[in-house]
Amino acid sequence: MDDRIDDLYNKLGQLFVAVEKITDDVALIKNNLDTISKTKGSFGLKAIAKSSLLKDFEPIEGIGTGTKRYKLFFRFIKDEWKSTVNDFLIGVKQQDRSSNYDLKALGIRIHINDTRKLRQLAKQVISLLHISCEINSIDSTTILREIIQEINAKSDAMVREIREKIH
Repeated sequence: MDDRIDDLYNKLGQLFVAVEKITDDVALIKNNLDTISKTKGSFGLKAIAKSSLLKDFEPIEGIGTGTKRYKLFFRFIKDEWKSTVNDFLIGVKQQDRSSNYDLKALGIRIHINDTRKLRQLAKQVISLLHISCEINSIDSTTILREIIQEINAKSDAMVREIREKIH
């Protein structure tokens, strides 16, 4: 009988060691996943930190949830990345609604001299505005005229700001 009890204790001891090893392995896997998640999730936030605000480009708030809000932003980034400097950073960031703390961000960089891509972006945004106006029976021509007048009025200050940031 003592042999069976000793055998049982040995098996329980081996089981406890195996459970402890599995617990350590699971903790290690969780730690690695958390590290990967933080690294990948912080890319957009790092880009925002290296960029600077543009005075005439306010963030546009999108449709959020009860706990989160989403903002579209336009910024200037001088930091060199993939052999380009002086880029526009266009992105979306997720914020905690109660604290306004930035949780995640995802953005694209468009080089300041890449007028083809900037023209494509402008065309698509203007198309969205036109569609919205047509659906709501609003004259889009008047709105576009007002936008162009506002841009022309601020253009000297905007160009000066970008030139200062470049140099």
